[in-house]
Amino acid sequence: MVYLYFMSVLCAMTNAGNVLLLTPFGSPSHKNLFTPTAYGLAEKGHSVTLVSIYKPKESSPNVKEVVMENLIPTSKELVYWLCKEGIDGPTVEVLNGYISTAKKMCETFFMNDLVQSWVKRKEKFDIVIVDGVLHDCLFPVANLMGKKVGALNTAALFSWIADSIDSPYPYSIIPFYLFPFKARMNFWERMINAFSFSKYDHEMQSAYYPAMEEIVRKYYPQAITISESMKNLSLVLCNGEPLLGTIRPSVPTVKYMGGIHCRPGQAVEKVFEDFIQSGKDGFIIFSLGSIFNESLMSEERKEHIFTAFSKLKYKIIWKINADMGTGVPSNVKIVKWIPQQNLLSHPKCIAFITHSGLLSLQEAVYHSVPMIVIPLFADQPMNAALVEELGIAVRLDWTNFTSDDLVKAVKTVTSLEVQSNLKKYSAIFKDVPSTSLEEAVFWTEYVMRNEIADSILRVNTHGMNLIQYFSIDVIAFILIVAFTILIILYKCMRFNYFIVKNHKRKDE
Repeated sequence: MVYLYFMSVLCAMTNAGNVLLLTPFGSPSHKNLFTPTAYGLAEKGHSVTLVSIYKPKESSPNVKEVVMENLIPTSKELVYWLCKEGIDGPTVEVLNGYISTAKKMCETFFMNDLVQSWVKRKEKFDIVIVDGVLHDCLFPVANLMGKKVGALNTAALFSWIADSIDSPYPYSIIPFYLFPFKARMNFWERMINAFSFSKYDHEMQSAYYPAMEEIVRKYYPQAITISESMKNLSLVLCNGEPLLGTIRPSVPTVKYMGGIHCRPGQAVEKVFEDFIQSGKDGFIIFSLGSIFNESLMSEERKEHIFTAFSKLKYKIIWKINADMGTGVPSNVKIVKWIPQQNLLSHPKCIAFITHSGLLSLQEAVYHSVPMIVIPLFADQPMNAALVEELGIAVRLDWTNFTSDDLVKAVKTVTSLEVQSNLKKYSAIFKDVPSTSLEEAVFWTEYVMRNEIADSILRVNTHGMNLIQYFSIDVIAFILIVAFTILIILYKCMRFNYFIVKNHKRKDE
């Protein structure tokens, strides 16, 4: 037995890979997806390096976390433009702001001594997995650092990743992420959707990618282009699953790991438990996410929220990193941090007011807590529409909801109908053959240990143009042949007709 155990350990050590995970520009929610992936791989004996701007909350001998604190200022700039996009929409100013900020972030990352040493060293990482959102400039450099390159898409599969790996992305059924459209769109919604996707793609190709390429060429002229590097992706881990996402066609390169961060709750700290137990009717969690900017909180908004909360019989735990001043109702506790999943799993939690971030929605469904969704920016409008359609949430508009709207929403989500829907969908969410972590770890290992994994998982469409992809040339050929045959038949029948006619004349 000892011999077998020793051999199994030795075998695991021999097959251990060297993995680099990059999310240096990502928000805390992005880190929340990379962390379980990193530590799941570490438990299998792999050496993992995780790069972000956030200090680690746990440790493992096999995980090295690199914290790039010099990227924090530009990360705050990125949050500003995200918030501005939520208020003003995808304007030219917002696009230019994104490009300017992204260029600074890429340049700061490329100048890092550790990054440059990774590029120069002979022994490459077995796989480099890059954050799929706003990290486009890192893909060419990842190809210099790793034998294989993958992406971790922190939300539902985005169009620019799908296009790169030739995964179908029909605009007729996949809503543009800034719109609260449902999968079954009417004609005008599909028209707006198609136009928005086309406009976005044009801006990416004509403005964003050229700006990123400029920075890549400046520091790593030997690297392939962003477009080429993204087409070479060996694996795309996607934080999606059928319930809280639009059902869409996919390719083998995409592997879903939705809800990888969800876990059973634990007992909450005494400061929270005491506040919860001070009321008899339960409590509501209110959190607008880790990057909510206080500039979005006008005095009018605050007044409507305070008025609504003062009318409720429930305790309210409001997580916000801002000074709420005076006038806070007695049933409201303002905090800068909450143990969100522990609170959601608490038996007295009766509702969750959220910004519709995908991770928060997944946690709420996992713990079977009804939601009031108030989307602010990015993919949140689309997420909010999806959970509203399932009948497990009520959606409010941040810019114009009143205190009465909020009170009414609380009454709706605490109804028996919503509770019944949640119980059903929570069971479906958990009814899977393997956990999301097991999926992420298995497919990462699969790509590392199989040299020909790319040829197995990738679709054979690279280099094909639209005419070839949709077989337009084949259809055209068939139509030409069919038309030619019809012409020949027509000519034959016409010829035969004249022969018969001439015979009749001669007979007469």
